[in-house]
Amino acid sequence: MYVHYYLDSSLKVVKISGSLKNLAAPPKLSLGYTIGECDAELENQINQLILNNNISSAEFSNETPIYNLGFFEQKSDKRKSFYKLLQLSGSNESGILYLIEYSNVPDVFTLDEVDKDVIESIEISRFRDIIKVSSIGVLQIDDQWRTLYASKTWSEMTGYSLTEVVGRDWVNILHPEDKNVFLDMLHEHAQVEKNSEQDVRIMTPHGSYTWFNVHYRISFDQLNNCSSVILLFLDIHNKRQSQEHLQQIATTDLLTRLSNRYAFQESLEQHIRQLHPVHSFYLLFIDLDGFKAVNDAYGHIIGDKLLAETARRILSVTGQYSTVARLGGDEFAILQTFSASPDIEAYASRLLKEISRPYSLIEHAEESYISASIGIVSVNPSDIAYADTLDKDKVTEKCSQLLSEADTAMYHAKDDGKNTYRLYAGRINEQARKTQLLIDSLHRALEGNEFELYYQPQWNISTGEIYGYEALIRWKKNGDYIAPSLFIPLVESNGLMSEMGKWIFEKAISDHAKLLRGSGAKHQLSVNFSSIQFRDNNLYRFIEDTLQKYSIPAETVTIEITESLLISNHIEVKKQLERLKEVGLKIALDDFGTGYSSLSMLHNFPIDIIKVDQSFTQNLALHDTRKIVRAIIKMSNELNKTILFEGIESEQQLTILKKEGVDIIQGWLISKAIPLEEMASFTQAQTKTKEVVYS
Repeated sequence: MYVHYYLDSSLKVVKISGSLKNLAAPPKLSLGYTIGECDAELENQINQLILNNNISSAEFSNETPIYNLGFFEQKSDKRKSFYKLLQLSGSNESGILYLIEYSNVPDVFTLDEVDKDVIESIEISRFRDIIKVSSIGVLQIDDQWRTLYASKTWSEMTGYSLTEVVGRDWVNILHPEDKNVFLDMLHEHAQVEKNSEQDVRIMTPHGSYTWFNVHYRISFDQLNNCSSVILLFLDIHNKRQSQEHLQQIATTDLLTRLSNRYAFQESLEQHIRQLHPVHSFYLLFIDLDGFKAVNDAYGHIIGDKLLAETARRILSVTGQYSTVARLGGDEFAILQTFSASPDIEAYASRLLKEISRPYSLIEHAEESYISASIGIVSVNPSDIAYADTLDKDKVTEKCSQLLSEADTAMYHAKDDGKNTYRLYAGRINEQARKTQLLIDSLHRALEGNEFELYYQPQWNISTGEIYGYEALIRWKKNGDYIAPSLFIPLVESNGLMSEMGKWIFEKAISDHAKLLRGSGAKHQLSVNFSSIQFRDNNLYRFIEDTLQKYSIPAETVTIEITESLLISNHIEVKKQLERLKEVGLKIALDDFGTGYSSLSMLHNFPIDIIKVDQSFTQNLALHDTRKIVRAIIKMSNELNKTILFEGIESEQQLTILKKEGVDIIQGWLISKAIPLEEMASFTQAQTKTKEVVYS
């Protein structure tokens, strides 16, 4: 058995616990008296232990607030009494500094046997000492969320004093958007005895909000019910502001301050996810008409000013419940709910009217004018199944589809004269359907020999003789000719160019053999090759084999390539062109002056003929164009290249080019592209007369 005596710093007994029963000769210590007043010998023993242990440097364990100062014995009437002296942390609120354990038997002192109220008092005092100097704010609340305790740091962080919050429901100062989420999490974790954290905003007394990261620990009573919650607040306001700033940069178009393409697609996907049951909306795709002309005329600074003003005008029409974005360049997009704009056509008309008003972009200069073409898609719950709105991939796919449909509708508006809008009619794109039908027909056309070659003559001005002819493909479908500009891109994009290119070359070589035999002259055949065909490393073998098959002299055949070919994998391209040159073929650079022309290309690649684009021919009457043409001719002569001008349609053009010393011409003035039989007659007639017989 034992008794505990609790002493303050003056060694006065302030508390006694335990039972004196069955203890022989207990010390005569009384509450409210010092040890010296009760037992001088015992006081000497205690003071000696305190001095021996140098209490000023005593260290207290993080696990327990008690330090063992030592043991001693006393004898009385041949009985031994055992004492143990312990020092307690001086930070406890009860003022207890020492503990004496008295017993008749030598015992081992354990912390569990010490008065629990005293230990708890010590721990609470230590905890409060820590939080006084901590940068973390502490709030204790009960199971009804009423404040029990608030630390000084918490008060300084939030601006609320303890008297303002104690006994009150503290959650009322949470931001409305955070309150329910936070309380739901607390309720959920209280059921499973889980501790967690969350970022929340606290309203200050001044009405502003500050971000805090809140860790919370839930305490439970003996019945396992929530008794209180300790909340630890860490100020993360600056960190959140920095994150929000970076997020804004990542999702905002810096020029117009609108959402950018990334943010708009995120918003569109969110609208799709919220479609059911009745959240219908419109997607508007806006492309400015005439912006490029203003930008080219006045420069990018004025162009940027125009875009910023256009964005402001769009916002003036859309209102706060719309999502407006600049997708890039001069393209904008809007998400508008049905409820906000039930009459979407009137809404689009207001946008067009606002955008087309004159712009004052340069001080003391005339006003500038642009317009817009708008494509509109209406999106309803019936357009996507509810289950698909829960599937991320399905939502992303739908987002891409809607943007594509709005883009298609916008181009229909441009085709209809610009400065107008068009609604996307139905989910089946009529233009896409026609395109797919054309693609299907292309496969059948190749198999069914529906293609034919026409030939356009080329005339040598210097010699006054026909120089040759260019093979041009034609497709006659159901009695009507389809323009090459419509089907050639489809041929390239659908993997048919290799097959078609081989057919064109072999058919042209076969026809060339007939024309050579008929005229008796070695006219030049020109055949266009796509850059796609040069991906075949064995292309030159096919060309060689075809020439041998029809016994055609290689020097009578010209391979026409475009400038874009020369910048794509130019090392392999150069090897193939050099191999073709070794065989004896000529190489012509088509559409010169419209793309990537440079002297290095003409110098590094085995080019024999430069075909100048017809855009230069059409503007020959302009002084500046004539100077450019003169420079091209001079350059060609210095590089020892033959030069050919396309698109000759008038005597005036012919006279100018002849005066400038052009070698070869091609165009409707000589002849349009004609079938093989007519080409045979043309070559025979021109060979006999040796002068241009205009068609």
